[in-house]
Order: sequence, then structure tokens, then C-alpha cells
Amino acid sequence: MSVRSHWDGDRARRAARGAIRQALPVMAEIVLDASDVLVPDLTGAMQDSGGTDVEGNVASAFYEAVYAPFQHERMDLHHDDGQAKFLELGAVHAVPQVRSELVASLRAALAGGGR
Repeated sequence: MSVRSHWDGDRARRAARGAIRQALPVMAEIVLDASDVLVPDLTGAMQDSGGTDVEGNVASAFYEAVYAPFQHERMDLHHDDGQAKFLELGAVHAVPQVRSELVASLRAALAGGGR
């Protein structure tokens, strides 16, 4: 019994890069959703200012409210609802879900199906 195989590394790299680019917006939304749960915001304005962006191979989640950096960094502020470091901790909490999204995209692309 013999087995023949052909590996097209360039094709696999292109498929993987495409899968990553396709998954980036979804992964950024996962991080934003996880952060939204932790946002200290009495009025909802800061949570409403959240968004995502993808430029090239970099995805980001952010809050545009002018006071978002202040609320994020000040560990000494009391929050009845939410907490400091909401974006940072949201990203940490989102790691398993982000990883699953990336793996699923890569599997589909490398199997030849795309997502």
C-alpha cells in the first residue's frame, strides 16, 4: 500500500491569511461584547460609544466616549455597576471564544471550504 500526498504551502498560507482576515472583525466584536458587560456607565453612553475597527491584519475594540480612558485606568474610582480595566479584562475573558473563532476559520479555510 502506498500513499501519495501533495502539499502546496503557498496555497495553505494564502488560505490561512484569508481566514485570519475574515475572522478579525468577528474576533473584535467578541472582545467588545465581553467588555460591554464590564463597562461602568450610568447612562449607557460609554457602552454605546464602543466600536471595532480592522486595518490590515490588526483588529481593535474601543470606546470613543471622551471619559472612557479615565474610567478604564482609574482603579481608585468606585463603580456601582462595572469596573475599571473593562476593556483589558474583557479581552482576557474573551480569549477562549476568540480562539475558537480563529480555529474554526482556519479549519474551514485549510479544508478548502472557507467560512
